[in-house]
Amino acid sequence: MFDNLPILLIESEGDAAQSAKDMLSSLGVQNQVVHFSSQEDGLAFLNDSATPRPCLVLLNPDASECSDPAFLPAVKSSSTLCPIPVIILTDCDHRPMVLDCYGQGAVGYLVKSKSQKRTLDKLEALVKYWSLNRLPS
Repeated sequence: MFDNLPILLIESEGDAAQSAKDMLSSLGVQNQVVHFSSQEDGLAFLNDSATPRPCLVLLNPDASECSDPAFLPAVKSSSTLCPIPVIILTDCDHRPMVLDCYGQGAVGYLVKSKSQKRTLDKLEALVKYWSLNRLPS
């Protein structure tokens, strides 16, 4: 997927992050998955010129950070970061949050299912879709 560039996963729950990594691995994704528990740390990683730009960001906008969601606006206002697709991967299916995330520049919004199989199916579709896309770089 995207010449084996890393995938940035921002997920505050350690078990959920490991589950996402395991599912991506089971789908044959060979990209390194770089995980951060906070949006702030993920943004610092993106702004570090010594690290390769990820091909994709999977973001779970943690409820504690939703009152001050700085990640998407920071990424989408940066000319160097803006081309990186940010996909929301969350448990939250509240319409206002969905609209807010798209309004701030998310390119997709996936709601995790209580069934791991259904979540895996959604991630499989995501991997297939983004494997067919060309990054603007």
